[in-house]
Amino acid sequence: MAVINTNLKALFSQSALKRTEGAQSKAMAQLSTGKRINTAADDAAGLAISTRMTNQIRGLNQAVRNAGDGISMIQTAEGATNEITDMMQRMRELAVQAVNDTNDNAQRSYLDLEFQQLKAEIVHISESTEWNGFPLLNGTAGQRVGEMPVFKATSVSQAADVFINPTTTRTLSGADSGEIQTLTFTADNAVPTTGVITVGGVAVTIPASAIQGNSDSEKLRSFTAAIKTALEADSSFDPNTSGRTITQTDNGQLTIKYAATDADIGNVVVDVGATGVSSSVATTRVAVATTGENFASDGGFLKSGTLSFSVSSLGVVSASFLTADKQTYTLNGTADPTNGTVTFSGTDGQNRKVISDDLVYTMKDSSGSTLNFTNRAVGLSVAIDGGIPPLRAGDLRINGIDIGASYASDDTLSPSNNASGSAIAKAAAINRMASSRGADVGESQSLTFTGVPQPGTIVVGGVSVQLTSAESTSSLATAKIAAALRSSSLFGQSTSRIVSYAPGGSTIKIDFPTSERDVPSTSISPGTTGLSPIVDVTQEYATLQPGTGVFAKVNENVLTGQAMTVGPAVSGVVFINGYASADITTTLNNTRATRADVVSAINAITSKTGVKAIDTGYDSKGVTLVAADGRNIEVSFETDSSAALFGQSVGLRTGVHAGTYSLESKIEAPVVISSSTTGDIKRTGLIEGNFTKNQSVFNTNTRAIVAAPVAQTNAVTIGGSIGSSDTFSVTINGTTFTSSVTTDAQSVRDNLVSLISANTTLGVTASAGRGVNELLINASTAGTPFTISTDTGSSNTGTISSSTVAANQPAASKPLNVDDLMINGVKIRATTTADDTKSSTLTASSDLSASAIAIAAAINDSASSTGVRALANPVISKGLTTTTSVPTTTDGGTSYNLYINGTTVPVVFVQNETGTARREKVVEAINARTGQHGITATDNGSGVTLESDGRNVSMWFDSNQKDLSAASFGLDKGGAIAQVSRIAVGGSVGSQTASVVINGQTITSAAASGGTTSMANALETAINDAVTAGTLKNISVTNNGSYLDIKSTVAGSPFTLKGASVSTTGPTLTLSTVTENSYGNNDVSGLLNATATSTNARTVYSTVRMISDPALLPKLPAPDGAPPSDKLDELRATGEPFKISVGDKGYSADGNFSALGFEEGTFGGRSSEEMDPPKVGRLAFQVGASANQYITIDLADFGKNGSITGDITGDVDLNVEDRRVRINTRDGASAVLTLLDDAMDKVNATRATMGAVMNRMQHVINNLSNVTTNLSASRSQIEDADYAAASTELAKAGIMQQAATAVLAQANTSQQTVLKLLQG
Repeated sequence: MAVINTNLKALFSQSALKRTEGAQSKAMAQLSTGKRINTAADDAAGLAISTRMTNQIRGLNQAVRNAGDGISMIQTAEGATNEITDMMQRMRELAVQAVNDTNDNAQRSYLDLEFQQLKAEIVHISESTEWNGFPLLNGTAGQRVGEMPVFKATSVSQAADVFINPTTTRTLSGADSGEIQTLTFTADNAVPTTGVITVGGVAVTIPASAIQGNSDSEKLRSFTAAIKTALEADSSFDPNTSGRTITQTDNGQLTIKYAATDADIGNVVVDVGATGVSSSVATTRVAVATTGENFASDGGFLKSGTLSFSVSSLGVVSASFLTADKQTYTLNGTADPTNGTVTFSGTDGQNRKVISDDLVYTMKDSSGSTLNFTNRAVGLSVAIDGGIPPLRAGDLRINGIDIGASYASDDTLSPSNNASGSAIAKAAAINRMASSRGADVGESQSLTFTGVPQPGTIVVGGVSVQLTSAESTSSLATAKIAAALRSSSLFGQSTSRIVSYAPGGSTIKIDFPTSERDVPSTSISPGTTGLSPIVDVTQEYATLQPGTGVFAKVNENVLTGQAMTVGPAVSGVVFINGYASADITTTLNNTRATRADVVSAINAITSKTGVKAIDTGYDSKGVTLVAADGRNIEVSFETDSSAALFGQSVGLRTGVHAGTYSLESKIEAPVVISSSTTGDIKRTGLIEGNFTKNQSVFNTNTRAIVAAPVAQTNAVTIGGSIGSSDTFSVTINGTTFTSSVTTDAQSVRDNLVSLISANTTLGVTASAGRGVNELLINASTAGTPFTISTDTGSSNTGTISSSTVAANQPAASKPLNVDDLMINGVKIRATTTADDTKSSTLTASSDLSASAIAIAAAINDSASSTGVRALANPVISKGLTTTTSVPTTTDGGTSYNLYINGTTVPVVFVQNETGTARREKVVEAINARTGQHGITATDNGSGVTLESDGRNVSMWFDSNQKDLSAASFGLDKGGAIAQVSRIAVGGSVGSQTASVVINGQTITSAAASGGTTSMANALETAINDAVTAGTLKNISVTNNGSYLDIKSTVAGSPFTLKGASVSTTGPTLTLSTVTENSYGNNDVSGLLNATATSTNARTVYSTVRMISDPALLPKLPAPDGAPPSDKLDELRATGEPFKISVGDKGYSADGNFSALGFEEGTFGGRSSEEMDPPKVGRLAFQVGASANQYITIDLADFGKNGSITGDITGDVDLNVEDRRVRINTRDGASAVLTLLDDAMDKVNATRATMGAVMNRMQHVINNLSNVTTNLSASRSQIEDADYAAASTELAKAGIMQQAATAVLAQANTSQQTVLKLLQG
């Protein structure tokens, strides 16, 4: 049956035909392309695999070409280094030749010509050897590598409340200011004899020739004349250097006139020996030993500088003032020699430009009494510093080199009064000493001969020259002398001395080598030759002065404001660096508007002041002032209100503020900071230590020593007329004590003391006070307050009152609070006591949470975020004075205890042992217990230096030991002040006794005979008896009639004085303090009856060192699985400056930002380009098809600035005569040999590396070629066509296509036949 509507046969035929066409097309594509896979449809997985293989093959092929290019590049560099090697070999030959003494220096200079040319060519090759347009051997090829140099240390800023330091330094001068002593000699037996006499430490030998004369008196004068001559020949009495003069009188006396700077001096010691004379010494004129300085009405100096004046013997004053910026003012002064004064009126002439009110100087003797200087020429030099201390000689040493003074002339930007102390001036002083100065130059002498020569022998420099009649002129004689010198063993080639002579002249020039240093003038003995020789030094010996290698850079100066207070409107003017702002009136209760007005007014004068104001946006921070160029910032106010109120209202601080400076050096160059024994490192803003490591360091400011807590003390005073029914009550911490005693005020006092003392639960102690009617109530525990009130009976006629003698005060230790500090924008956490496991808690002033160790721990907890880590610096206490008078006995030695952090350190003292011996004992004793107290000690030559491991340091000794002081242990730092207290006797004195309590010892006088003076005398006797008996130690008493002054004989060791009592009513005793005890600069405390468990010593807190590590260039990736290391930490470091800023509450009343020594600013960071390390270029050759498949080679700088040949070629740009690497002398050629050997070793190492890398890359090429071949074969298996299979498939597809076409035609014909039948 035929179906007409669907021709199924045709459809099947068409489908088969399409499949056949697809197979034919695929086979034709494979045959035409040769690829099995021509589209993803052919084989998706195979296509992906083959594509990756293609990537790898093509990448490897390029890597082979890269390696080949790399080999060619390295061959180019190696060829250049081969030429450098050849030149260095030649240079070495020249140096070897120059060392040989067959050449003199003139011939060596010819060898040096070639040597210098070869040096220049090495530099030229390093700069001009290029590949593809870039240099290969100057360290700039590829990527720069190496450690990035950073600023190694930064000073802290310095500030002062006053522009001029009120404490001056005064130095006496004047021909008649010094002391005069007269030495009288008397012969025991008419005339002196020969022998040795010692005067002032100078041993004088008296020969018989020194005792000459016709009479006994003449012989004595001859004797004393010999002494005078010998003394003047000694440096101690040399009139040209010592300032001392000696004159002789006709009667044989010697008068020694001492210099003004000698001040009061002990009588010269004379030991006559066996010379047969007796001697006596008398002071015939006392010295002006000290001076007083007094301004009227709290006046002061208006400028820093030096005031100098002299007073003639006629009383005429000559005076001038040289300012810090070298301006001179002539001052008018008047002298009153009788009263010992020199006065300068504050309104007279130019005086008003220098002083604000009348100024009087008083000349005083050694006892402090006014000195009459009539008919004496005296003088005084007064140094007036600004508020910021300048550098002085000895204050700062860097790498052992003294930096010297800083000068106002170095800073033309800051106001002149404090310019010498600015960061700019200090940086200039440091930079002056950074580079080497001068050069090594040997001495040169010229020998000139004049006159008509005669036959004879002349000896020149030890060389004998025989002149004959042939040398008829001075020029001929000079020529012969020159020839003789050249051929001699004293001036020949082997001596390195160069003898030069110009024919026809009469002058010989001799150049001495630097090794001979200062050379005496050449000796010439002309004999009978008739020549007149003249020897001149034409060139002094000079040596190269090495520099520190450390340079200073000035940072911007930032002066933070102060917390603002809201209050009434105030008006005033702000002066910035001497320039006035517009009038400023604060806005009532609107601190934001006030800050805006202040900032606008200050910035309007920025062009004059160099200072810009910044609104911090916080009331707690006020207004910040910034001097971008680092100049000083001086701020003062002119206001109708108080300066303090105006400053709080506008958010500014008054005073002068100096900025900071940073130190930089080459990476490998040392930076060791110190000061001399007489210097003061605090003046520099730096701290002592080794800062050589290439890391940025900032140290916090030195913190004030923390005193022990102060116990609350109240005085209760009974007064008025005491009635028979009076009662007196004292209520302490809620407990009331009532006295009904009505005898007198002292009896009431004593009764209350007894009542209160009987109660042991109150936490207070009671004792007799500073008067017979006073009792003192003391807190038993310092830092723990108590409440107190007083009351009387309702019908009392007597009175009772309480007053505060000492307020309760906890120790002023300052922990770091949570909102005090931010570093790089990261808030630093608060410190805790758990942060410090080293410091002692024995003393109440030592707070673990406030220690440098604790602060460093808090900073380090955020180090991963800030990039800044911290260390606790050691506490360094540098003793300056050692005394050995203790013990007072001369037995075998006495043991004394020093207490350090609660550890007992016993030291055996021997009276009057040497200072060195004493210090050795102290050092040994301290270091033996370092493990307990954490302190190490060293002998600094004057005292003992103590250094902690960063922990808090508390040191004390028992001040109740006879004459024991800080100096006894070599720990005295000066400035201590002795306490002076007064006992005043008053009232009606009959035959009563008086009592006081000194250092806990009750001292009772004998009964007075009547009158206040009698009682004072009796009490003086009682005190002196106690001192003699040893009951009281280190106490002296001075009787001034009706009152006694009690003084500590050991400055810095306080005593207690209380318990004023009399036996019966009538007399009164009043105790008071005239001069408070002061420890001065000392870190060690003298405590009464101290033991190892004493808790009231002071504590020294260390500073904190913050460190930012440098980055390494480039920051290479760490290998997978590598353990963490310090090196990787450095790789992660950025080398960027770090910023310290105050937290939100750091300047608040509870904030401790400044108290802990922090200051705002940006510190560290990359240093100047000049500090870059030797240049090294890292070339990377991509020798693989994937990332990070590379080989590197480092090519250092072969030129003048590089590490390879730089030691030899570094001076190539200098004039030849200024170059240090030369072979024109024997010594120079010898030194060059060592330099050449070192440089050639480096060149050889570099060439070996080049060869190794080239060989490696050749192997890389071989390997990559093999890999490429195998990969190509593998890829071919996947993607290439099988021609046999494809051809068969094509033939098959063709046959099937023909068959399908024929069948389709037949199917279509069949349907057409049926259709025709239907159509009929």
